[in-house]
Amino acid sequence: MKASNMFGLILLMVASGGNSRIVAQTTFTVPGVHTYTVGAGVTALQTDMMGATGGWGTTFISHGGNGGRVQCTFAVTSGQVLQVNVGGAGGDGNSLSAGIPGINGGGAGGYAYNPYACGGGGCASDVRTAPYFLAHRKM
Repeated sequence: MKASNMFGLILLMVASGGNSRIVAQTTFTVPGVHTYTVGAGVTALQTDMMGATGGWGTTFISHGGNGGRVQCTFAVTSGQVLQVNVGGAGGDGNSLSAGIPGINGGGAGGYAYNPYACGGGGCASDVRTAPYFLAHRKM
């Protein structure tokens, strides 16, 4: 049975002002690049992020591992635009080729000979600040 976590997940919960109460929650589940604009009066974000799973190998007993999980809080400013990257699952290997990497950094699977191939690597989920290069990851 294939793992149910087929994509990365990022959950942003907004903490506001000095009392740190949660005032809003946004969930990103579609793999790819998204933007998030920090609301007025918001000074910190709490995140619960998961990377994507790896793909299956051709033997169907060699499945890819689950993505890692990170939870943290970081400072933001009102109006700041963040880039939210949701990692995509690695592709399954088949008798003709290795699995392709997912979205946002996974590696390609290996291919030995028919019918043996490995699944592609699952990818990272992250949040970045402008100018949104890899070096600008908040986590």
